[in-house]
Amino acid sequence: MRATTNPFAPSSLGAAQKLLGQLGGEQGRWQKTADFLRGQISTLPSQMMLCAGFVVYLSKSSETVRENMLISWIEMTKSMGVVKDFSVRKLLSTESKLLVWKGQGLPADNLSQENALVISNLPIDKVPFIIDPAEVSVKWLKTWLLENTKTGMECVASGDPRFTSQVELCVR
Repeated sequence: MRATTNPFAPSSLGAAQKLLGQLGGEQGRWQKTADFLRGQISTLPSQMMLCAGFVVYLSKSSETVRENMLISWIEMTKSMGVVKDFSVRKLLSTESKLLVWKGQGLPADNLSQENALVISNLPIDKVPFIIDPAEVSVKWLKTWLLENTKTGMECVASGDPRFTSQVELCVR
């Protein structure tokens, strides 16, 4: 029996060696990420407590009140091991989700993204009463509510003659 040589073998072998070299670099990056996540696990309960407090108590508040209260809460929970750079957005979302939402019309500012996270984490049968005088989030809200709820959305301008009655109906 005679052995045959593949003319593509040297180039395939070179490509395989190059790939192995690149994957070796990935191992170091993955190890750093794994170490970081191991460190985060110990602070996860206190971070989730802060997120729950944010959603329940601060979601109705202005950006300044939210920021001041979170700073205060983080200071109070230092003994529990909360990380210095705590962020509701980083804990409850991913960059890819925020980018998708931005593509759907959600503004890129912190307040809009935090509000979107609160809305998206509500029970599916609850539709929030939202006042958006500048109408900066209307496009995203329509898209998100159509995709994720069975209920619709009604936009009423403040100059609309039905405005008062619609607000009363929403509050009930």
